[in-house]
Amino acid sequence: AGKWLTAAPDGPAKNAAVRGYALTIFEHDLETAMQWLMTLPPDERRENTLRFILVNELRDDPEAAAAFKEKHGIK
Repeated sequence: AGKWLTAAPDGPAKNAAVRGYALTIFEHDLETAMQWLMTLPPDERRENTLRFILVNELRDDPEAAAAFKEKHGIK
């Protein structure tokens, strides 16, 4: 999937595919998911996806959640 995403032309379809890919893999490979998400434009959709991951992946680790929020500018 990563090879296809790298080769895909920029635009709304690629952005949607990146979000979907990140949401699919974040539980197994958070670092890769975050790398892909950070390729997206800094808009509401990216922030909502980051918040979803924060709530679902880091809810049991307050320190990691706080660091994640700070790193990604989530309020």
